[in-house]
Amino acid sequence: MIVELSEISRKEFVEGRTYGTGFAFAKRTSLRKFKASQPISACKDFLNDEVYAETTGNTYSKYGQTSIKKDLFDEKHAYLLMSYLDRDSGKHPKYELDLELFSKNVNNTTSLVKSLERKLKLPTRSQIYKTDQEGIYLIKLPKFWVQNTHLISLYALLVRNSYVKYKSQNLTSYFNEIFFKYNASDMYYITTRLIKYLENEFVKDTYLHSLVVNSHPHDKGIIDYVNHSNFKLT
Repeated sequence: MIVELSEISRKEFVEGRTYGTGFAFAKRTSLRKFKASQPISACKDFLNDEVYAETTGNTYSKYGQTSIKKDLFDEKHAYLLMSYLDRDSGKHPKYELDLELFSKNVNNTTSLVKSLERKLKLPTRSQIYKTDQEGIYLIKLPKFWVQNTHLISLYALLVRNSYVKYKSQNLTSYFNEIFFKYNASDMYYITTRLIKYLENEFVKDTYLHSLVVNSHPHDKGIIDYVNHSNFKLT
């Protein structure tokens, strides 16, 4: 896949997260060519802003990014660029080791989301491809995940924490036995409430699947949704 990156510098952003797996939406311009709609950032909330602009047609500006409708998504799919990022200024002491782990296991990054796609019986599954840019990958994902900010937030959270091969169909076992050993930086996100929600409520939560995008999308991700919802988790 041939990728044209954004001409905007990542340093223009005020990132809540400055290190690790980064994402940017891309628009398909031909069969094998894609143009990034934004700089690749370790802060996944910038994806929310793009989803908001695409679904509402409104312009939204926050923390250095201005999102406008660009018709990023086709009838069935959206496209994400993914890379492993060092800090935008100054080296992270673990960067080389973490980059090696990411590169070794990059094909596993869609394992968790694919398990949910199977449970949802979506007609297509996420696929990951190498690009002509060193260390940058393209993910082709079902359009289901870009219906609202909460879903793309969940997608990015799971992808950036799926370096270890996903064998069990039990999410609790995966997170408790594997996830915490390798991805301690996101432990404060992966609460018991979120795990129970993903195992027991997510597939049947029609409200989330058709949720209207919040007018202040940047901080309205999956953690906010789960923490403020009234459903009882079994």
